[in-house]
Amino acid sequence: MTIQDLGSLSELVAAAATLATLVYLARQIRQNTSSARSVNFATYAQSINQANDALRGISDFVNEALSDSRPLTPRETALFQTWCSQVCNAAEVVFLFRAEGSVDEAYFEAKMNPVRFILATKGGKTFWAQNQLMGGFDPRFVEYVDRLGERAA
Repeated sequence: MTIQDLGSLSELVAAAATLATLVYLARQIRQNTSSARSVNFATYAQSINQANDALRGISDFVNEALSDSRPLTPRETALFQTWCSQVCNAAEVVFLFRAEGSVDEAYFEAKMNPVRFILATKGGKTFWAQNQLMGGFDPRFVEYVDRLGERAA
C-alpha cells in the first residue's frame, strides 16, 4: 500500500466519521427541540392554571356578561375583558403550538371550544370585534378566530 493509498483511505475514514457526527448532531438537536417544546408546554399549562385560579368564582358574572343582558359597569367591563383575553390568549398559545407541531389536532380542537363558545354569544362577539386588533394577537390566530366567528354566525 502506497502513501497515496493510505491518504485516500484516511479521507474515506474522515468522511465516514463526519457523516456519523452529523447524524449524531441531528438526533441531539431533534431531542433537544422536543425537550424544549415539552418545557414550553408545561410552562404554558402552569400559567393558564394560575390565571384560571385567579378568575375562579366569577362564572355567574361571565355568563351574564356574555349574554349582554345589561350594560356593564367600568369595573365589570374590565373584569370581563380580562376573562375573555385570558381565554383567547390560552387558545392562541395552543394555536401556535399546533402550528409548530407540538399538539395534535384533537387536543387543538378541544382547546378551541371556549373560543367557539365566546363567539356564539353577543358579549363575546362584541369583545372580539373590539379587541382582536388591539389585543396583540398573532395575525394568523386573528384570521383563524374570524373564520370561527363566521361559522358561528
